[in-house]
Amino acid sequence: MKNRLDGKKIAEFIVNRRKKLGMTQNDVAERLQVSFQAVSKWENGTIPNVEILVELADILEVSVDEILSGWSDILQMNIVYKTRKDLPCKALYKLFLAVGWTDKSITTQEMLENFNIGFINSTIVFSAWDNDRLVGCVRVLSDMHFRSIIYDLAVLPEYQHKGIGKELVRKCRDVCPDSEWLVQTDMAVGFYKKIGFAVKEDYFLTIPGRYCS
Repeated sequence: MKNRLDGKKIAEFIVNRRKKLGMTQNDVAERLQVSFQAVSKWENGTIPNVEILVELADILEVSVDEILSGWSDILQMNIVYKTRKDLPCKALYKLFLAVGWTDKSITTQEMLENFNIGFINSTIVFSAWDNDRLVGCVRVLSDMHFRSIIYDLAVLPEYQHKGIGKELVRKCRDVCPDSEWLVQTDMAVGFYKKIGFAVKEDYFLTIPGRYCS
């Protein structure tokens, strides 16, 4: 006999996950193009249809199975966000290794000892911690008025798709909400578009540096 779905448990999950992401019922309704009353019904025990569940899972950054089971390790994590700029070089290096942004074969002792220099000299820095483990980071260069540029948004692979990257960006934007926000990326376009960024076909010119090209 199949287990029956627990509408109350599913409703609690939707509410908790929505609030975890800092979203209102209206925010969810607008993304799904439904009324906020529909969202309210789901949060009071009415189970959404299959089509809505797929879209809702994407918005809440969980799987459909997690919604229907009313359980996710996302809600059990106690991620702490910090603003310190002097991130531990070794922990930061491990994070960059995990996301493929550096290579042991090209890392010198000098580079390792100064691995956090970019963060120390940045305008805004946020990092995400699971107990004493660095699981995510981001840094921003900004004039704190007109323009702010995001650099080095990284989340450990096993912690990705859990809302941590989105929260790191949100915290940065909250520091300077009226600024134009810029980011240069080819691998994470989809992620940034989901959180409100739009692609601009402007020219992006560079001069290669000693450590970056």
